[in-house]
Amino acid sequence: MPRVSDATFVFGSKNTFVYLVCLDKIRAQLPDAVVLACIRHPYDVIASWKRVRFPHLKNANPMFFVDYATEQQRAEIIRIGRIAAVETRYAHLWAFLARCIISSIGNLVVLKYEQFVVDPVMQLANVYRSLGIDSPQLPDLPVSRARKRRTELSAAEIDAIRMHCADTAGYFEYEL
Repeated sequence: MPRVSDATFVFGSKNTFVYLVCLDKIRAQLPDAVVLACIRHPYDVIASWKRVRFPHLKNANPMFFVDYATEQQRAEIIRIGRIAAVETRYAHLWAFLARCIISSIGNLVVLKYEQFVVDPVMQLANVYRSLGIDSPQLPDLPVSRARKRRTELSAAEIDAIRMHCADTAGYFEYEL
């Protein structure tokens, strides 16, 4: 079991939806923690959600994390959950999660998936540099290519993404 011995201790965890609606709570409890958020192009995220076996993702059902949200977020989550067309729910859900990152942009470090997977060592070195920390000697990390599944999207899904994700995707310099 790893021991927390000094400020260089790294803890990684993934519970995307819950963490994104709890960024302010996380910051309040861990004011000195470095929080990384990974963003990915909405086309690829939504195509990925369609492929999984988890019903909450496959059906773009945000209700499983509503209890963790603020009142304002809760209202938005409920509104998204009531959208009949799954294509539109997908787009609204991605945009909502992206807005969670945008609203906390001063309290976290954003990694773009597409850049991270092709050069993880450089991206982590950039994170350390942005924090004013000397980058430790990083091990060789596996290099990959950004998986793109855009061809798996229907015309209705692409239209919904373009309509409802344009502003948030643009913030992260994603072209739709």
